[in-house]
Amino acid sequence: MALIEACAAMALLYALLSIVASAAKEAVETWVQKRKDDFRGAMRDLLQEEGAKRFLGHARIRALTSTIGPPDPDNKNHWPSYVDPKVFAVVAADLAKEFPNSRIGEVVTWAATTKDEALDVLQQVYSERMERLSGSFKRHAQKSLLLIGLVVAVLVDADTIQMARRLSSDAPARTALAQLSMQASTQQDLERSCGVIASDDSQTKSSKLIACVQTRAPDLLGWNGRKVAEIAATGWPMLPFVLLGKFFGYVLTAVAISLGAAFWFDLISKVANIRSTSKPKRDDR
Repeated sequence: MALIEACAAMALLYALLSIVASAAKEAVETWVQKRKDDFRGAMRDLLQEEGAKRFLGHARIRALTSTIGPPDPDNKNHWPSYVDPKVFAVVAADLAKEFPNSRIGEVVTWAATTKDEALDVLQQVYSERMERLSGSFKRHAQKSLLLIGLVVAVLVDADTIQMARRLSSDAPARTALAQLSMQASTQQDLERSCGVIASDDSQTKSSKLIACVQTRAPDLLGWNGRKVAEIAATGWPMLPFVLLGKFFGYVLTAVAISLGAAFWFDLISKVANIRSTSKPKRDDR
């Protein structure tokens, strides 16, 4: 039972840290406008530079942005992050006539004879391009989540090795976190259990989730003077090995975070099923 509780507690910690890292990643991506930058590059590839400029200035596209004044194709903030395939097809069909040498113009000339056929072809070309773009974005997001997960692990001292040692020896903390995991089989359940509300920003949400763990397992996450003093007290020549060990623990945590919260909540559900079936049956005799 102790092993099952430890697995449930570790899965809960990884799920919680994944939520925190994902919130940080979304905040960073919003700041750097990665989606808009990728979409701008795709439109320039399909429509050429001048065609992309005309595309951005089209009334249907401008309605999707909050830009005031003339649109600037060199400013990624002026671009939408996504356009519906039907809207793209209507706008691109007009531009294909003006820019017959662009990729879109060549496709329409080669594959379509009627307006309806042109719209169907343009929707298909656009959808295929967006699928490739989505795949590229997912790979980028996975790498970003791994890096941000490492940063989060260091900031909150989420060392997998130390967390596992603590939970193996601290029965009250292990049981408390395992019980929380049984109540939180989804992200929504966990956030509700930790007092997170819909209006909370990412920083407030992260603080509440970390505090939720701290109340059940004090000092498991987060830095304090005692932890720093213990590391410093190791002294030379063991200090480099201690730091290397902690870094390895952080890397393990970052890899776990990169799997995503959904993975860990699914594992929590499986562990809950195992835990419920492994409970000893009552003897009513």
